[in-house]
Amino acid sequence: MGKFRDRIKNFLKNDKGDKDLDEILKISKKLDKLISKYMEKDKNE
Repeated sequence: MGKFRDRIKNFLKNDKGDKDLDEILKISKKLDKLISKYMEKDKNE
């Protein structure tokens, strides 16, 4: 998962002017939160 995030960050650095990339970053942060919530649920069960 970390490699994917690094790729997104590098992509953002190379093209800072694109508003769509900000949206992608926001969505990826939301996904990270959701994934971590489900991981916690799996650990507890």
